[in-house]
Amino acid sequence: MKAYDYTITLPDCIRLSTYDKTALPLTNGVYSGNVKIEERFYLTVDWSKVTSENTTVTVVVADAYQHTISFKLNLHKSILDPEQDVEEGTKGHYEANGIISIEAEHYTAKGDVDGMTWIEVPYLGYTGSAMKTFPDITAESVRIDGSYETASPYLEYTFYVTKTGTYNGTFYRIPTLNEGTGRTNRTAYAFDGGEVSLFRGNSYVDTAGSSTWSHSIRTNMEKMSFSVTFADEGWHTLRIYRADAGITFDKVIMIHSSVKSVSRLGETESFNTVSDYTPRTRTYLPDLSSLTIKYGEAQGTTLNYDLTDKPENTQSGYTAVDLASAGVNTKRYQWTEGFESLTAYYRSKSKTPARDLGFITSTKKATFTVTLAKNGKYIVTVAIGDPQSNGIAVKGMTVTANKTAVVSAFDHAAGSTIEKCFIVDVSDTTLAITFEGTWAVSAIEIKPYVEPSVTPTGDAITADGNGDIIIEAEWALQNNTFASSSATSDGKNYFMETGGTYGTAVYYGPNRESSNTNTASAAKITFSVQASTSGSYHVFALVKCEDDDDDSLILSLDGGANQTANDFKHTEGKYVYKKIGTVTLTEGKISSLTVYGREDGLSIDRIVLTKKASYS
Repeated sequence: MKAYDYTITLPDCIRLSTYDKTALPLTNGVYSGNVKIEERFYLTVDWSKVTSENTTVTVVVADAYQHTISFKLNLHKSILDPEQDVEEGTKGHYEANGIISIEAEHYTAKGDVDGMTWIEVPYLGYTGSAMKTFPDITAESVRIDGSYETASPYLEYTFYVTKTGTYNGTFYRIPTLNEGTGRTNRTAYAFDGGEVSLFRGNSYVDTAGSSTWSHSIRTNMEKMSFSVTFADEGWHTLRIYRADAGITFDKVIMIHSSVKSVSRLGETESFNTVSDYTPRTRTYLPDLSSLTIKYGEAQGTTLNYDLTDKPENTQSGYTAVDLASAGVNTKRYQWTEGFESLTAYYRSKSKTPARDLGFITSTKKATFTVTLAKNGKYIVTVAIGDPQSNGIAVKGMTVTANKTAVVSAFDHAAGSTIEKCFIVDVSDTTLAITFEGTWAVSAIEIKPYVEPSVTPTGDAITADGNGDIIIEAEWALQNNTFASSSATSDGKNYFMETGGTYGTAVYYGPNRESSNTNTASAAKITFSVQASTSGSYHVFALVKCEDDDDDSLILSLDGGANQTANDFKHTEGKYVYKKIGTVTLTEGKISSLTVYGREDGLSIDRIVLTKKASYS
């Protein structure tokens, strides 16, 4: 077992599901899983198996080394009693273990007054969006000093409390610029329709720069404390009113006096029925066992080089390699042979990717050498060609990697670019790529080779243990019982193998700046898929787009209606997941999923069919 394997042991009355409400299988009350960053689960109660009005059960989470943590759940059966005043469908947040944490943008009601309102400002908060009152100043109301219930716009938050008593609260304000001597930072608030109180932010600017105001500006946070007592279990409300203009806040947290808070940014938002949970984007750290930083320059898992005569036009996500890189080994890359014969060109074309506009060419042998951090297997992708129709044609081009021939006697007419990929073993941290013949190269991409998924057998690609259907796009190039590919009807465009994040990928090319919306004549890759459960599936593709004009494709299931997915935008030399459509699958039925090439220059690494609303 690995350190991130775990088990969850549940009592008989508790059911476990994913954040999108997909039930998870239990074996004798135990669920086993694996996680790299985080997973969020939902626990639901089978009330028919709860025999008393108030009972406590325990959920135990254990890692691979039997380190455990226990969570006690207090079940109050009367909460769902229709004779009670509580409505099961009420929207709001739920206190748990004495903590109520609410993100500002997840309000349950909102009221505007005389053109004044609260508006969500995306990504301004530490843990999400923030809410800001607008307009900053009006002729009628620079500040509101009373009658807040009728004169002030408000945000209302509904929450359920099971643990009565006094709660210590924190209002997380985002400092704004209507501050300074003689100015105020007041925000009004009230609980359960009661007396209105004020949060009073610090507004005094100390010219020495050591004041509370200065600290709040530097950290973009001012934490204002309050307390509130809830005598009764049940639903309560908090209203936030505008008092002064320009006020912005991130969240509100209330913690029972018997519970200690240890988080500067505030506890994770409480379970709620206001907003859908969005899983955190999976951002894995580089594998430090396979890569080491050298030459004082951070080295990620991918090395992208744009070969050009105009470094200032280098495409984002790439390192510029021009003729000045010849024979200079200060940046871990250099032309080590034949650089005196190199010529660099730049083509000014409106749609061609910046990566392919600049290229280096020669009719003689030349070697480009890269010093890598560690030995191992790498996948190398080379972008070849001149996009100008009457430009330089590639003739008899040969590519050798560490003295092993990987491309032989390759010809390619001017007017488009094309990609070739190969896998090479590096044994002395040096990768030497030698070009011969009449050649033209616009980019070189190098990354550690990751073994792809095991190729399925049989007539269809089936779901994994999570119910997701994961397809390696390059399977289509094998043309077997479950995957196939075909070129455009005129044979000018087709799917070819290129470098991917997982194994290899497919590249729709050559990139001649063309677009084809007629699926009857388009190039395509087709996969037979079989779902383990019926329902609607979101379709995501792991794609790389070198330009905003090579960022679309067409999806179809079983020859049905076409779904056009476009506007992926430039992905800066990286593969990213993009949603390309939604399909309906029937349990056990083999369906045919087809992806048509629409704009050439697009690369596809994986295709995933999942019931999850997002995927990364």
